[in-house]
Amino acid sequence: MNPVGKVFIIPGNYSQFNDYVRDKENRSFYVYVSDITMLRGYHQPRGKFIGTWYDRVDLEDILMQLRLAGSIDQEKVMEIRDRRNALKVVNEWSALFIGRPERCE
Repeated sequence: MNPVGKVFIIPGNYSQFNDYVRDKENRSFYVYVSDITMLRGYHQPRGKFIGTWYDRVDLEDILMQLRLAGSIDQEKVMEIRDRRNALKVVNEWSALFIGRPERCE
């Protein structure tokens, strides 16, 4: 069962969830996915990945639960994994340069 209007938000942390829903008209429609148990028991839950979702240690469990619930298929799982890997690489690469400006002469 998926309650009409509920949107499951999968952020990197609770602060990102709060920032996302702060200006929303009806905040009660949004559900913070703190762990996999928040998704259990729903058929085809809909939602959104926001913030640093790609750093979540339980991401694979969440993807499996979404697949079991019929929200995503294996192709979408692979697409999400590819996006996660790309974002991690970009994030790691940019972290090498933040706070250490190189001087060009």
